[in-house]
Amino acid sequence: MTDPAVKFLDNARWAAAAKIVSGGVSIILVFVLGKVLGAGAYGLFASTTSVLIFARIVGGSGLGQSTGKHLANLAPEEADKRGSYMAAGFLLQTVIALIMSAVIWFGAGRIAAITSSPAMGPALKIGAFIMVFFALTEFSKACLQGLQRFEFLAMITWVEYAGKLLLAGGLALAGFGLAGALSGFALALALASLLALFIFTRQGMAWPSLSGREWRSLVGYSLPLVFTAASFVIYMELDTIMLLYYGGPAAAGIYSMAINVARAVPFFVIPIGQSAAPLIAKMWREGDDQAPEFVHRLIKYVVACFFPAGVALFVLAPRILALMGPEYPAGTTSLRVMSVFVLSLSLAAVAVPILDYLGKAGSRAVWLTVSVSANVALNFVLIPRFGGVGAALATAITHAPYALNNLAVLARTVGLRAARLYVSVGVILAASAAAGAVGALALYLTASPVVTIVAGGVVYVGLLRFGNIFSVTEVSQAIDKVLVGIRAPISSE
Repeated sequence: MTDPAVKFLDNARWAAAAKIVSGGVSIILVFVLGKVLGAGAYGLFASTTSVLIFARIVGGSGLGQSTGKHLANLAPEEADKRGSYMAAGFLLQTVIALIMSAVIWFGAGRIAAITSSPAMGPALKIGAFIMVFFALTEFSKACLQGLQRFEFLAMITWVEYAGKLLLAGGLALAGFGLAGALSGFALALALASLLALFIFTRQGMAWPSLSGREWRSLVGYSLPLVFTAASFVIYMELDTIMLLYYGGPAAAGIYSMAINVARAVPFFVIPIGQSAAPLIAKMWREGDDQAPEFVHRLIKYVVACFFPAGVALFVLAPRILALMGPEYPAGTTSLRVMSVFVLSLSLAAVAVPILDYLGKAGSRAVWLTVSVSANVALNFVLIPRFGGVGAALATAITHAPYALNNLAVLARTVGLRAARLYVSVGVILAASAAAGAVGALALYLTASPVVTIVAGGVVYVGLLRFGNIFSVTEVSQAIDKVLVGIRAPISSE
């Protein structure tokens, strides 16, 4: 039997390779588009993509995860149903995406009028094409996650983001402005969608022959996932659209730049949750007694890696934003508030896909509903008065309780004491805060970001060792398992 840690690390290598490319390209694109387009046009670009993300969520966003879950849970004797599930999900996603694309095309003028941004109408016309290929690409990634074919997920991601960099970035630099950037996105996603269709065909996708019960299960489980995804997008996108309405394109652009910088940190946590989710679900389903300790170590080390990154954002916020252009340091306070959100988002990014694979999407939706409702209410109170800072405050305040509850549900499901997880997270948070204080002092005394990071890092690692969070033995074991995965790749199992 394959060591679950080896399997996880093998999957994680591919998923991380995909996210490193996509995250790196995203950062470069934000930098290029922010500088070339300027805050106003960049605000329109961000607002247009926010509308498309909303449409994508409504347009069957849960189908990919539901298909992935059903594929992951197939018993060995049901392997002949893989092709049917892939085809059923892909066909449903295509039909729904085309319907949403038509809605965007014909509603573009109305949306532009509502947001008081006439230039958004033509942008959304291009966005209607983006919508179809965006939906198919994201469906394919989620489906391949369930199949545990992370090497194919990585290939699709590389094609998508290489295309975005070359086509969207290239057209913007060539002087085609907002229309060029959006057209580049559409072409890149079209290429990624065609690659996904080819991969599914090679993986045995065939005309679906599912029973009525299986169709109902596939669609039924996707519905709470659509709801939870829509709720999360409200966290990430509604504030940008509201800022466009209340403050104009420039205000939306400055805030969007700050939030994109903040999101770059937990972006790299996503492959960890993606890789762990189907594996932990399998361990739990089979009664593997390694599952609780596996989950504890996973959460502990994710938090240990990504909490200090959020603290570094807080300390270095003005310097980071200054790199993007002279208009963007106005978002410094927003970025500093959002650095708190980075901490809770890092927790959620790893816990949420695991919970969904464990069949907890419905219960997670209840807590997310409460959290999102509070977020929307605060947005309407704070954004008109405080602009981007108000939006950041609403997000940070309402997301933390939701993330902590996810940890409690995950621990209870796999048989791990939640208090044990909370203690580990608390120790790491205290160490991060202390390291941040030392880093801020170093920055004040030396004005050197390098000295700041080194000083804070030394303090942080020392406090983790003192708090028994960092174990040389555990890290050595993980390295050994990574080497085993490199020598004997097992992604195709």
